[in-house]
Amino acid sequence: MDKIRNSKGIARAVAILALIAAVLVAIIVYRIVRINTEKPLVEMDETIVISAEREALVNYLQDDSLTGTVAVFDIESKKFIEPATAKQTVKPYGNSKEHKGKYLLITFGEDHSISSKWVAP
Repeated sequence: MDKIRNSKGIARAVAILALIAAVLVAIIVYRIVRINTEKPLVEMDETIVISAEREALVNYLQDDSLTGTVAVFDIESKKFIEPATAKQTVKPYGNSKEHKGKYLLITFGEDHSISSKWVAP
């Protein structure tokens, strides 16, 4: 009788350890999948920033009156819009978790510099 009780206890311990191992593997797989799905979204946002800053530089070189101004980049029309107008007309286009529901605010500096920042409408 004692041998049967002991073998059931070992079987339960093995089953619990197997369950713990399965849960740990599931957690690790979930984290890897989550990281791999977020990475392309971050890269897409970085591409948008590069595109917006290049477009801003082209506009800045063509029009010196932009010095010291701030504008929102509209990704659909590839144009710069005043922030007050952009709140109603520009749909947020941030893709990654960090930039979701935001769009780019471009600042044209006095020294021909261009900077961008993700902002919420």
